[in-house]
Amino acid sequence: MPICLQFHETFQESYIMSDIRENMDVIASCGKTLGVVEGVDDNSIKLARKDGPDDQPHSIPLNWVSHVDSQVHLNKNSREAAEGWN
Repeated sequence: MPICLQFHETFQESYIMSDIRENMDVIASCGKTLGVVEGVDDNSIKLARKDGPDDQPHSIPLNWVSHVDSQVHLNKNSREAAEGWN
């Protein structure tokens, strides 16, 4: 990966990370609410366990975030997110 692209991704993730707050809704690109932010660490968003479909903790990579306003919006639909989250 070119250095300028690497820097851009790192800068973008840092910028996004500073905008994400606990208790914000996480919204898939299809409009479905996936859960609520419990916290942010390293390069991922931790979802509150109570919001998961299987009562297990899940995390979402920051590079899935398309933008943040009063909610965290992802660039993945709900199916893609459920298949790829940790």
